[in-house]
Amino acid sequence: MARITRMSYTPDNSNKIYERYLALKKRGFPLWIPEPNRRLPMAYRRGGVHIGDVGIITPSGGFSFLFNICRQPGDPINPSTLPEDFSPIYPPLEPTDVREFSEFKPDNYLASGTIERVNNDPPFPGLSFQTSSNEGAILTVPEGAVALDLENIPRFRAYAAANVENWYRYVNGPRGREAKNGEVRLVIGCDKTTSWGMAAVANMSEHKTHHLKFRAVGEASATSSSPIPLYRWEYSGMAEARVGPDLTEIEELKRDDGSEGPRPGGYMNQCLFVRTLNLTLNDDAFEALNRDVEVALIKEAQRYQPGTSETTRNSRVSASTQKGGPAGMHSQTETQRDSSETRSGKTTATALARDQRVVTSVSLSAPKFHPADFLNKAILKKTPHSRLAITQDADWYSVFNGDDECVPPPEEITARVLAAHYIREEDGVAYLEPKVVCIPPLSIDLSHALTPCSHKLDRSCRNIQCRVRHSKGNLSLQQITIRQ
Repeated sequence: MARITRMSYTPDNSNKIYERYLALKKRGFPLWIPEPNRRLPMAYRRGGVHIGDVGIITPSGGFSFLFNICRQPGDPINPSTLPEDFSPIYPPLEPTDVREFSEFKPDNYLASGTIERVNNDPPFPGLSFQTSSNEGAILTVPEGAVALDLENIPRFRAYAAANVENWYRYVNGPRGREAKNGEVRLVIGCDKTTSWGMAAVANMSEHKTHHLKFRAVGEASATSSSPIPLYRWEYSGMAEARVGPDLTEIEELKRDDGSEGPRPGGYMNQCLFVRTLNLTLNDDAFEALNRDVEVALIKEAQRYQPGTSETTRNSRVSASTQKGGPAGMHSQTETQRDSSETRSGKTTATALARDQRVVTSVSLSAPKFHPADFLNKAILKKTPHSRLAITQDADWYSVFNGDDECVPPPEEITARVLAAHYIREEDGVAYLEPKVVCIPPLSIDLSHALTPCSHKLDRSCRNIQCRVRHSKGNLSLQQITIRQ
């Protein structure tokens, strides 16, 4: 009996499919979850992602906001607890330091090259797509979108370099995020909209064509506001499709909004793409920082232990930090009644006090792949004396080209980036500078080369061709052809 081998396809998570195809659009990192965290202050939720936000891109494709470097302590969007010695960037940004344009007009969309838009037959009031590929992704922006970008990036880079250690101590200490090295990011640009539709396609069979349709389905009235358009997907095959924002969320934001209110329809708070400065410390600096965080957590936990002397506390702290764990490993204090109980995905260490232990865990909060992560590590390998590598998203997405069907492997991206950029190092900070190809100006005197011609050079002339000979650094005009 003949043996038949079949290649099986296992679909990835929808947000990962979406990320690796939409990142090719050179807009930054695509967010599968554009809406703000509903537990954040109302002032933040009404505006969404801001330039100056410090945060983490979550495994599910959202942006986890921590604080904003452009806002004062006590500002409604900043938390009550901030990094040690925090002060906002000074002098403050000028309004002209930020560029804002309408990037997408209403009823626009972005789609991977594996997905084709088709004409509606019979006529259909919306967008129709089809694909027979294994994977693909679509973003629709029925009400358009705006792009905001920082123009003064060197100021943000210098501010981040001076404060990044305190940020990680804060993020992994009081905020307990267990952030890996390179995971804390500073927003320098974003694309935002009031409504959207997203779809990630995972087609089990390349021989079957699947269809997706996106359209408006009417309007709903939110509290004390104008009607809000509602949208939905219709599709066949294996896909995950989302629309947003949720009507209940809009109603909640509009309730008790004392400002002038949102534009008709909703708030411009849905972040489609985020562009960031990406900060990676060298291994020694990050391990030392982790030890500082562990010491602070242990001291904080033991402060409330009755009958524990200062000498005993210090000896335990010293013993627990003699060996530094690898980068990305953090400690977290947890009180438990059952000494055998452990939390999912975590390994329990030796108990430091009665009913208390330090739990050491590997962070699960990093996305499966962010193009800057591998790139920053490669830069630090090439500049071993640097304490910090800082890149911006434009460094990696600028090397994508039309031959890329999806985001290339990290090694390929890094090789392209390093071939197209110089590595600069200032005060222990490594960053990239694009290589500029200089072409010397060409000066050709045509007055002696042209003979009288009856052609009148106006809009009727479709093409002018010049043949030029290059010899020993000199250019000579050989022929001019004028086509009408």
